[in-house]
Amino acid sequence: ITSVLPNDTKNTYSDFDTFSIEVSCCAKTYNAVNSMSKTVRDTLDRYGNYTISGTGYVVDNVQFTNLSDAWNEELKAYIQELSFDIIVKR
Repeated sequence: ITSVLPNDTKNTYSDFDTFSIEVSCCAKTYNAVNSMSKTVRDTLDRYGNYTISGTGYVVDNVQFTNLSDAWNEELKAYIQELSFDIIVKR
């Protein structure tokens, strides 16, 4: 989780918070990391209406926001970081 933003309304607090997260994929080949990040995006993007067990919180919506590519010389691996905003109803 990289940030949490409350969604206030005009005269009271909102029941919704927005969590920003990053998911990192790492692989030895570019094709493998690309395939992995596509699977992550296909799984999470626009996901919603899920109750988080034991909390009563509901994931209202997940939205893909960004992708960045990198090469890690130390690991000798390609890395793709995917960013998502998750709207949660408390």
